[in-house]
Amino acid sequence: MSKRSVSILALLVSACASSSSGSSSSSGALPASGDGGTEVDAGLKTSAQQFDAGLKMFVTDAQFDGALGGVAGAAKRCQAAADSVALHGTFVAVLADSKAGAFDAVPSSVDGPWYANHYPTAAELSAAQPLEDGNEPLAFPNRAALKGSPLRHIGFNEKGVDISRDSSTSALSYWTGAEAQGEPSTSSCVDWTSKGLESGQTGAVHTGTASEWITGLPVQCINSRHLLCIQIK
Repeated sequence: MSKRSVSILALLVSACASSSSGSSSSSGALPASGDGGTEVDAGLKTSAQQFDAGLKMFVTDAQFDGALGGVAGAAKRCQAAADSVALHGTFVAVLADSKAGAFDAVPSSVDGPWYANHYPTAAELSAAQPLEDGNEPLAFPNRAALKGSPLRHIGFNEKGVDISRDSSTSALSYWTGAEAQGEPSTSSCVDWTSKGLESGQTGAVHTGTASEWITGLPVQCINSRHLLCIQIK
């Protein structure tokens, strides 16, 4: 083969390689982390892998009267709910009493982020109407944000079901014993030992981003309410 033929062939090979590279880089697909290039919804900031590895929050499917066995007893109920569906990690209750605030059980070394216990399904991602306040599951980006309001609806139970849409749920609130930034209120069912006519502060399951998520209406301790559980490791 002549030197001229070799040069022409080299130019053709180079042009083909350049064309192939250009068509690959022009793709608009967003690869999810570590999944070999699977597309993710462009409206989501959180990949499925990030969600799986992140800390969760959920509302217990079960309801309890105010005699929870104190904050420690409430934490045991949260852990039991998580264990019942193999939701791994350590969970405590978002619950204040006369001695401690609602977030004091979260170690200072734990800085989130926390996600509502539901990652959007393929059907939800493709639906014309997303979840009530969007598909993004991030609720609180860090510990400081816990003193504000959630970025999204957090009323999903340990099974990932939105209890605000469950017709069998009679009460759409959970015990908190807290004021607006998680500090103790004066209503905590005698430090969560009473199921009498005393009162306990509650938070509302379905409030969008309003402050009522942590401090709603006081309810008599004889009544049953859910618990809000948060993962700490």
